[in-house]
Amino acid sequence: VDPMGTALGLGYFQYRYFLLGLCLVVLLIAAILVHRLSKSQFGRLLRAVRDDEDAVSAFGRSVYRTKLKAYVFGASLGAIAGGLFAAYLGAFNPSAWTPAEVLTLYAGILIGGRGNVKGVV
Repeated sequence: VDPMGTALGLGYFQYRYFLLGLCLVVLLIAAILVHRLSKSQFGRLLRAVRDDEDAVSAFGRSVYRTKLKAYVFGASLGAIAGGLFAAYLGAFNPSAWTPAEVLTLYAGILIGGRGNVKGVV
């Protein structure tokens, strides 16, 4: 049963293509946002907090607020991705994840590296 297919009047395959297009659009928007964020003043502040928290606080910037904003931004991206993934599956069951699938995801993150948008995506 498609969660949105009947509401949008789409059949099974049309819904899958619609979902693929939606995921690609969301990926493009997220990549542009992350790229612009990394080049912005806030992105430089995030790198400074990552490198030396004491120096950032010495310049009068709140390390806590910066970390909180970064956490909220990252969690928002993760929530959007999780919602799209659940829409793709039709239903989400955490026990369905095998250790091989989880290790594959972690390997992609580790190989991509820290601070590299292209590697993690």
